[in-house]
Amino acid sequence: MAYGRALLPGLERNRRAWTFAASALRRPAQPDLFLAVVVCASYFTATLVGLALRLPPSTPSVVWPPNSILTTALLFAPVSRWWVVLLAALPAHLYLQSGVFPLPMAMLLFATNCSEALIAASIIRRFNDQPTRFDTLHRVTVFLIAGGLLAPAISSLLDAAVVARFTPEPYWHVWKVRLWSNMLSAVAIIPATACVVDTGHRGMLAWPRARWIESAIIATLLGVTLIGSTASASVSELVGLPSAAALLSLLLWTAVRFGPAGVSISLLASVIILVGAAMSGLGPLDAIPTDLHVVIVQTFLLATGVPFMCVAALIEERRQAERAVHTAETTKAAILASLPSHVAVLDGNGTVIDANRHWAPFAASVGLGSNHDSAARHGEWQLPNAESRNERGWRQAIRDVQERRLAEFTQEYAHGTGDLKRWYSVTIVPLQRPGGGIVMTHTDVTERYRAELAAQKSREELAHVTRVWVLGELTASLSHQLNQPLTAISGNARAGRRFVESGMAASADLAGVFDDIAADATRAAEIVKDVRDLLRKDTGGREGLDLNDLITRTLQLIRGEALTRNIQLHLSAAPALPHVRGNRVQLQQVVLNLVVNAMESIADSQAERLISISTAFEPPAAARVQVRDTGGGFAHGVEAQIFEPFYTTKAAGMGMGLAIARAIVDAHGGMLTAEPMDRGAKLTFTVPLTTDEAGRLA
Repeated sequence: MAYGRALLPGLERNRRAWTFAASALRRPAQPDLFLAVVVCASYFTATLVGLALRLPPSTPSVVWPPNSILTTALLFAPVSRWWVVLLAALPAHLYLQSGVFPLPMAMLLFATNCSEALIAASIIRRFNDQPTRFDTLHRVTVFLIAGGLLAPAISSLLDAAVVARFTPEPYWHVWKVRLWSNMLSAVAIIPATACVVDTGHRGMLAWPRARWIESAIIATLLGVTLIGSTASASVSELVGLPSAAALLSLLLWTAVRFGPAGVSISLLASVIILVGAAMSGLGPLDAIPTDLHVVIVQTFLLATGVPFMCVAALIEERRQAERAVHTAETTKAAILASLPSHVAVLDGNGTVIDANRHWAPFAASVGLGSNHDSAARHGEWQLPNAESRNERGWRQAIRDVQERRLAEFTQEYAHGTGDLKRWYSVTIVPLQRPGGGIVMTHTDVTERYRAELAAQKSREELAHVTRVWVLGELTASLSHQLNQPLTAISGNARAGRRFVESGMAASADLAGVFDDIAADATRAAEIVKDVRDLLRKDTGGREGLDLNDLITRTLQLIRGEALTRNIQLHLSAAPALPHVRGNRVQLQQVVLNLVVNAMESIADSQAERLISISTAFEPPAAARVQVRDTGGGFAHGVEAQIFEPFYTTKAAGMGMGLAIARAIVDAHGGMLTAEPMDRGAKLTFTVPLTTDEAGRLA
């Protein structure tokens, strides 16, 4: 054919251009020179095709690919390198068109070409999240409106003005010819070129053999159909209608299997063959004028290609959504299977709709479902017995989570007895689905629970050792404290004996002597009891305590040591302090540790040797104890470090007193803090009030 012979020389000179174009446009960070060479070669080839598809004496081409090539390049290149793309196309444009049109006209036509590419690329980049992809209806719609309609329409107004200025051709005739030409070029070339550049040869090489065979069959049938439609009039009359139906069927097949890119490539092949045939006067419409024949072919291809591109985009979008759902389901199943916990997903009716592989045997073993794996996995879920699992509380928690009154519910429980007893932590969170539901996770925390029990036992033993060590350090003070009531008892006993021997003893005098003896004995017994309690391993449970009385009795144990060291102990007790809930022995140990540490801090101080202990109410529901000393204190910045085990500033210290004190306070739900002062240090701890006291204050 004539148009084919006109194309062959240019295509032969540029057959390697597209090999480099894909890699250059997909890697915009390549040097500008390489990008310029690729764009120049591509534009040169496209211009040859466009010039060959002109219908003299008309200036506009029937199909004008250069603008679409520029648009594709601008979609891939960074905006900052657009000037490289446009400037690279100028030499090819002038070289080929300066021999056809006057130089001023050629320059102005290049400006109109660039305007179309700039308008299309700018709008597509603005409204498309991925401007080089055409796999959703939104992206295809934006492309068709911007690149297939607005940009050709606006640039054609300018182009028609240029042609009308330099030639006698009518303005609106030129505008109409160029509009149809550039619309068809954009729809057929830009998606096809972008697909090749975006996926490259690697994507096609990854196709399975069946896909290659399918694409070859489509290409063969498409070629046969298109060639048959361009046969002589006598033949085309017989095959014209079947060829049109076959072409539509092939485009639909391509849309379903290969998406918008496949439709665009098929449309491009149809444009080249059918438009070329129309220009050569071949086909079933050879009896009508060539220009009208070309318009009919252009209209048919546009009317066919645009809907099929939209259909292909919808199919591809649905396919992507299905892949996303499948990926999400696969990921969810993999995550669910990999979890070591026992996880079940329940719908709004409490039926297990999914579970990991650990759930079924676990549910059967603890009574959370049927003994059969299938029923426990997909059957009706049953709550445990009320006595052992607090069924009523769980049902209410599930209801609260489902109705979004609770964001999450967590509780620990034990199952089994003796050596088979195990501890579990259950967590219930809402299921984000229209019908509601929950996700229930049971985690075996037996080892953690046993480790915590072992750690607690170790802390208690260490605390006991520390108490014994502290009391050993206070032996002289305890002896002094016991010596006072014992000496008083001895003196009162001798005085009473003298009263009796003298025969002058009145009953009132003897009663007073006996009362003093009894009071001193009680005082000695209390000291012995406090020491014995501190030496016990079993510290008992928690109870309501008078914190002022507890501190007073603790200070009695060390008051003698304070006198020996010439240290003043001053207690400022808040009147009517609410009772706290705690363990008497453990809180005594906290006070004892803090005061003994303060005494050791003051040991080398030459200034005022004073330790102040005060109590106060700490809103909203706690009591505060503060111990201040005038010793050496500690440096700023180590407030948290001093509570770490084995940290000490004393030469003979163990570094465990404050660590144990903080552990005891934390276990009571309080807080122990330290603050350096200008002279000495201040340590403060809080203890929660009893439930009754907190309720009364509230």
